[in-house]
Amino acid sequence: MKDTRKYFEKRNQRLNQDTSREDLAKREIKTLQIFKEITNGKFLHSGSSVIDIGCGDQFMKNSFESIGVGYRGFDIDNLDIEKDRLPVVDDSQDLIISYALIEHLSSPINMIEESLRCLKP
Repeated sequence: MKDTRKYFEKRNQRLNQDTSREDLAKREIKTLQIFKEITNGKFLHSGSSVIDIGCGDQFMKNSFESIGVGYRGFDIDNLDIEKDRLPVVDDSQDLIISYALIEHLSSPINMIEESLRCLKP
C-alpha cells in the first residue's frame, strides 16, 4: 500500500509540473462534452451522475459539479476495487470513469462487474 501511494504521489508531482490538475480536468470534461455531441445529447447533462473509480485527489470533481453533474469518487484509501462492492445503488449511474487504473489491477473482474451493476441500463 505504501509503494502504491508513493507511486501516485510521484505521478501527481509530475502532472503538477507539466500542467495544472484543473487544466487536466477541463480537458477531460471537454472530451466528455464532445462525446455528448456525438450521442445527440443523450449522454451527459445537468442532473447526471458520475462515479470516478481510482479518483486520487478527485481532480475531476469540480469540473463535473460545475456543469451540474453529481460526482462520487472512490480510491484505494476507501475501497479495494478488486474485492469490495461499490457503495452505490444498482442501475443508478450515468457514467463510470477510471483513468489509468485498470491496467494496475491484478484482477479487474470485480471492477468491471461493479461498474456494470451500477450503470443505468
